[in-house]
Amino acid sequence: MRNPGHSLSPDIEGLISVLEELKERARSQPVLVEGAKDIESLEKLGVNGHLIPLNQGKSIIDLCTDLSVRFEEVVILMDWDSKGNRLCSLLKQGLKACDTCFDTRLRGRLAAILKKEIKDVQGIYSFITRNHPELFEPRVGEESLTSTGEEKAREDSM
Repeated sequence: MRNPGHSLSPDIEGLISVLEELKERARSQPVLVEGAKDIESLEKLGVNGHLIPLNQGKSIIDLCTDLSVRFEEVVILMDWDSKGNRLCSLLKQGLKACDTCFDTRLRGRLAAILKKEIKDVQGIYSFITRNHPELFEPRVGEESLTSTGEEKAREDSM
């Protein structure tokens, strides 16, 4: 994602800032989301790395125990609806019981920015592409976030 060179609203600047921090954090820390559609949305936004879905068929305490063995800190990025709030609370309790640090700050920032527009992680990509498509226009010599490797190879062969 890029800044197109003109001023954006503070909310969109804040959203870009959160996504940039998520990109950085996901490289070294797990980002725990509710499901596969959340991961798909984040990956389309360039957030790659340790994206872990909650719904793996494990209990929350088993998942927290597994995470505590592998990582010192976990980013919790549940949706900001009532179900997401309940899951976030359960995850915080489970991670705390396993003596594992957690961060819900980015979730809180996303909720504050987007709660009037969307209520879930999976909707972030659609929200941005629908309301701010200019953030996905490639600069000269750059690949856009929506370009596929196949499109890039085709462009390179021309």
